[in-house]
Amino acid sequence: MKYLGFLLLALCAPLLAGTVGWRMDGSSRFPTAAPQISWSATERVVWATPLPAWSNACPVLVGERIFVCSEPDTLICLDRTGKILWQHSNGYDELMTPDERAKWNTERQAAGEQEKVNGGLRRALNEKRKELEKADTDAKAAPNDAALQEKVTALKTDVQTAEAQLAEGQKKLADFPLAAKWRVPITHPANGYSSDTPVCDGKFVYVSFGTGVVACYALDGTRQWIRLIEKPTHGWGHSGSPVLIGDTLVVQFINMFGLDAKTGETRWTIAHPHVWGTSAPFRVGKTDAFVTDCGEIINVADGKTLAATGMYLEYNSPLVSGDTIYCVSGKSARAFQYAAQDDGTVKVTKLWETDVRNDRYYASPLLHDGLLYVVNQSGTLSVLDAAAGTLVYEQRLALGGTIYPSPVLAGNVIILSSDSGKSVVLTPGREFKEADKRPVLESFKCTPVCDGPRMYIRASGKLYCIGE
Repeated sequence: MKYLGFLLLALCAPLLAGTVGWRMDGSSRFPTAAPQISWSATERVVWATPLPAWSNACPVLVGERIFVCSEPDTLICLDRTGKILWQHSNGYDELMTPDERAKWNTERQAAGEQEKVNGGLRRALNEKRKELEKADTDAKAAPNDAALQEKVTALKTDVQTAEAQLAEGQKKLADFPLAAKWRVPITHPANGYSSDTPVCDGKFVYVSFGTGVVACYALDGTRQWIRLIEKPTHGWGHSGSPVLIGDTLVVQFINMFGLDAKTGETRWTIAHPHVWGTSAPFRVGKTDAFVTDCGEIINVADGKTLAATGMYLEYNSPLVSGDTIYCVSGKSARAFQYAAQDDGTVKVTKLWETDVRNDRYYASPLLHDGLLYVVNQSGTLSVLDAAAGTLVYEQRLALGGTIYPSPVLAGNVIILSSDSGKSVVLTPGREFKEADKRPVLESFKCTPVCDGPRMYIRASGKLYCIGE
């Protein structure tokens, strides 16, 4: 069975060979790495490059280059010494003609002033409505009080006047169509706009942002194309990273899109609920496919659904290893086996389902040596037998903050971190065992990546290279 596991892992490799992105190959497994297991903001730091702003996107290592993102819409390329080679903004202004950009700059300033005025009118209206509600309650309790009745009548007039003033102010925004067209969507401060990790095939790097913009660059920084796909509208931010499968780039905002990687043109579109995770690619039979965090298995060629696991993840991502899909969400961890059928469809079989601590799981699972490591936002680590689904052990990590980073296998240790900047380094196995003291860095939400003796962490203000 041990050798079969290695074989199944190898079967996934061809589809992802040469393509790296979120969690590098999607698994956060770096079995040949040999990083330091103790570090701080001043210890074991090879270099720490200040970056223009924060981001939650993981670093992506491609040869001698490192790709990272920065708020709100910047892609940055560094070399392995930490030197910034190039950086490019991907804001809405990059999609405009020079004439449109000049008009947009004028309009957005005017629209901004009008929105401030409207904000004041809206606050005044809310205050008048509160006054009216209280006066109306008082008047109903004292129906013979003429003064109160007059106050209610006057306040009703005030509310109507304030409503008319706000409506007029809102109408004035129609004078600024470009400002409305290119208004940046609302996001959640934990996500920002740059939580999507870039993906690279060794020739081109693809990046998406919570603004709905997707772009492609050559490794020297020459932009190949840029598009606004669609603006997210839910207001809670975006973190689903682009996935490159063959010559199709899969991105998801309100809907899910398959784009021609060479041109950015849309090949297919499918309706898809808003989620924050990243789809996991794999090959089933002779078909390139991916599983979404809503549990659907999609054919890359046409966007059609091949099968479904029925498990909705919402916050994290599925993990595919061999012919098995591992998922965790809420109070449930599950494993599904998939197999190609003669008629071109896919059969999905649930192998097991196990109760875990009921919570949000921002971190995605890690699979190593027959064990599945899952950790919830509050810091409870559950280790499951990957074959049977049975709980091996459970441990409270007490890292503080929120567990956003996914677990990382780095050589012969497992690293778990929280946005407090604290990490715990474990010896893999069927019992909880810390390998060393708990390292501390500045705050970060991204998942670290490793290569040989070095580890790269995109912290709130810097990109750190940890090693000797």
